[in-house]
Amino acid sequence: AVNDGEPTPEPEPTTEGESPPGTIAPTIALATPSPMPTPTAIPPTYAPILQESTPTPRPNDTVISFETLLHGIGSAGDNIAPDKSSLSNKKPKNIIRNIRVDIATVADKPVLTKNGLAIYDPGSGSFKGTINLGENFPAGNYIIKIKGEGYLRQQLPKLQSIKASSSSELIKSSLTTGDVNDDNKLNILDYNLLTSCFNSITNAKLCDPTTSKTKDLTDDSVIDHLDYNLFLREISSLLGK
Repeated sequence: AVNDGEPTPEPEPTTEGESPPGTIAPTIALATPSPMPTPTAIPPTYAPILQESTPTPRPNDTVISFETLLHGIGSAGDNIAPDKSSLSNKKPKNIIRNIRVDIATVADKPVLTKNGLAIYDPGSGSFKGTINLGENFPAGNYIIKIKGEGYLRQQLPKLQSIKASSSSELIKSSLTTGDVNDDNKLNILDYNLLTSCFNSITNAKLCDPTTSKTKDLTDDSVIDHLDYNLFLREISSLLGK
């Protein structure tokens, strides 16, 4: 358009990285944040309350013992790097964990659900414990599923033989981490909860410290890039399944 003889105004200078006025900035794909984020420390007041140990079994009680690897901790790797335990935290802060065991018949009909405690063994880098099934539990072969707080439930690959009025050892399990809201799913809800405590992605105003334990995937009392990257490795292995 004609400007009636008036000089055309010079465009305002832009600083490096800015888009000129009137243009739309390009969409930037989400990537692992850089530089290194400011970690969110977990308040010590939210350390887990240690429960009483399993009572001494009575003569006719049926007891199962178990051993599980928790991804990102001890001798466990993760879904993408199962053999790289060098990526895992060898000194977890929460050495006692709540474990739930679901027992079903070979037809997958529920029989019993029991909670127990697993204690970290530095020598093996795994969590070990026992669960008392009580008196008169029938012997047989069963489908057994194990879940830890903040971990996906895993069905043991074989039928497990349980002896009545005795002690039976289950096959070792390995649990996928990242189930921040503990609904036995790994999805965008867990991602959003994790990143709400990750300062480089948000300002962490939405971080709820009462759920920090399940967000601290590496259990080192800090929510940072290690937890974020571990979550991405875990969920990427499940995409398309």
